[in-house]
Order: sequence, then C-alpha cells, then structure tokens
Amino acid sequence: MSTTKTGLWQTGGFDVAFAIFSSNDFFLSKNHRLLAYFCHFCAFSLVCMSSMSWQRFSFLGWMSLGALAAALGFAVVLQQARIERQGLEIRVAQLEQTVVRNEDEKAHLASQANERVEEAARALSHAQQTVEQIRHDQQLLAEALPLTRPTGRAYATWVDAFSLPLGVSLRLPPGTKTYADERGLIAMRANQATSTLPWLSISPYDANQTSLLQSSIHDSESVSYLVAGNLVTGVRGKRGGQAGGYTYVLQVVSPQSGQTSHLIWAQTQSDITEARIQDTLASLALRS
Repeated sequence: MSTTKTGLWQTGGFDVAFAIFSSNDFFLSKNHRLLAYFCHFCAFSLVCMSSMSWQRFSFLGWMSLGALAAALGFAVVLQQARIERQGLEIRVAQLEQTVVRNEDEKAHLASQANERVEEAARALSHAQQTVEQIRHDQQLLAEALPLTRPTGRAYATWVDAFSLPLGVSLRLPPGTKTYADERGLIAMRANQATSTLPWLSISPYDANQTSLLQSSIHDSESVSYLVAGNLVTGVRGKRGGQAGGYTYVLQVVSPQSGQTSHLIWAQTQSDITEARIQDTLASLALRS
C-alpha cells in the first residue's frame, strides 16, 4: 500500500507538468508535444522501476531523478520552440521587406505610367496644334493673293539684292541702298539718313519680335500673299506717328513643312507705294 501511494506521489508532479507543457497554448508544433509525451513516459518509467525493484531509494531521491528528467526534456522542448520562433520572426521580416519592395515597385510603375500618359497628352496637344496650324495655313493659301514677278522695261532697272546668311534674294527698285549681315537685310532709299527707319527689313523669324512689331501698329488687318509657292502672311496697319500709308508685319511660311522661316517688316514712303512693296515681295526667292 505504501508503495502504491509512493508511486502516486512520485508521478503526480509529472502529471501536472505534463498537462501544462503539452497543452496547445504552450507548444508551437506537434513535434514539441510528442517530445513532451516522451519525457513524461521516461519519468513515469523511472518511478515504476523505483516502486518495483529499487526499494532502497528514498522518496525524495526518486522525485529528484524524475524532476531532473522532466526538466531536461522540457529544456529541449523550449529550445526547439525558441529556434522555431526565431525562424518565424525572420520569415515575417522577410515577408514585410517583400511587401515594402512590392509597394515601391508598384508606386514606381504607377509613376512611369503617369509620366507616359502626360507625355502622350503633350504629344497629342502638339499634334492637334500642328493640325490646326496647317488648316489655318491652308485656308490662308486658298485666300492668299498670288504675286507675280513684274516684267517690262521699267522693271529691268531694278537691282538684285541677296543675303547668304538668310538664304534670300530679291529685286529692289532703283535708288535703293542695302545693308546685309547675319542679322538680316535692310533696304533704304539712297538719300535717306541711316538714322531713320528703312522701308524694308528681312530677318530670321522670331516670335517675340513679331509680336512686338505687330503690337506697334493699330487699325490692322490681315493680309496674305502667295509668292513662289511660299505663303507670306501677316498684318497691315498704321504705325504711331505715321501720317499716311501703311506698315506691314509679315511672316514667310513654307506650306510643305509648315515652318515659319523669315520675318518681313515694310512701310510705305513718298516713292515706295504699296504696289512697289508687292512687286518687291513678288521677286522674293528662298534658298531651298
């Protein structure tokens, strides 16, 4: 009877520990619970052996041996659980890095897509403006007044003028002096002071300069001429302080490319009539 009681006392502690450490809340995997079963079995076997054959061992000695065996088993289980937990933490950190990297790639792809959409929108806007400009130029071509080079004995006295940097040549009425360089070509009457405005000026096209010259005239109206396949278009009006006549601000546009190449400024004077300005424009030739 005492032996049975002793065995119960000896195994009671292990049963409690086994119930605690083999629960699902404590262990992380099935392998840990199996190891706990094994430790409990070893401890229980030791106690059974003590109750049958090792009668001389004291109750305290057998309890100590059983506790030691259980502690060793539990230490192994806890170590395995700690290793598994560390592995899971590493895996979670890797997954978090993957999520962050995916989010960055997603944002980068979205940014690239937005840039491409904006670039396509700009290209579309530019194409639409080009189409509108071509339509406008085609309408001006249809409405433009064709200018033909004059003939006759009076025209034979006109002189040739050209500018290699501008790539232009034309004929000017007699009694005209010209100045030409890379900045442009100007024509003045022979008896005209150099400090006064010329009656003709041709320069490379500049949008700002064109706007400035157009803003200097009032009561303006649109004019268009067709000269040797090129469109010469702009406005005609009166400049401030101009007693009579007109001032022209014109642009030379190539119908093939739609590009504006030259800016022409002209004004009537005492012996430079609108007819003479038009005859001068009719002789304009551009280097292709």
